Amino acid sequence: MGATVLTIASAAFNVRPRAMILIEPIFLPEDFYRIELRVEDHPLASKSIRRKNYWEDRQEAAAYLKSRPLFKNWDDEMLDLYLRYGMSTGDTGGLQLVCSPQREASLFMGGMKFDPWPVLSKVNCPVLILEGELSENRSFIDLKKAASLFPRGAYRLVEGAGHLIPMEKPGEITDVIRSFFSTL
Repeated sequence: MGATVLTIASAAFNVRPRAMILIEPIFLPEDFYRIELRVEDHPLASKSIRRKNYWEDRQEAAAYLKSRPLFKNWDDEMLDLYLRYGMSTGDTGGLQLVCSPQREASLFMGGMKFDPWPVLSKVNCPVLILEGELSENRSFIDLKKAASLFPRGAYRLVEGAGHLIPMEKPGEITDVIRSFFSTL
């Protein structure tokens, strides 16, 4: 959600970044912002609210994550960092997510309060949108359209990556970031 928040802050609150790289911003279809959605109807909140949130130990958590499509292509170091900092010891022992499924779902639901589409044209800095070729979000979020609405927008598809591109291809994304900002 950071990419969406950064975009809104830049356009609506006069924050002026030199440039922005938006990795899989959550710009839902415009119609979604005009209707009242329940958690179970939201394409992302409905998934996050059902996330598993307890593992006996780190090994169980790692095995579970590696079995899930969202995590199966993660870089080993990134998965280790997630296990170390994205989870904490629960009240009854074991591990739990630092960001609970309820909190994540509420963040997605709160994101429905501000439609970013009307303000994209107000972001005047160079903007590069990255989208994972295998991201499930591609079926309902049109990031090519979003890139075209930024006055200085560009779009790049990251081949072989899902929604969590930096966790799957950290070296490639580091190179993209360095390259983009070196041309400014």
